[in-house]
Amino acid sequence: MDSCLSKPVTLDVLKQTLAVYAERVRKTRV
Repeated sequence: MDSCLSKPVTLDVLKQTLAVYAERVRKTRV
């Protein structure tokens, strides 16, 4: 994660990351 944050992140990449993270959280809690 740290290496990814160090690099310039575009909104598209950020949205995609949030989407994947949200899916993982949902699967974990469910």
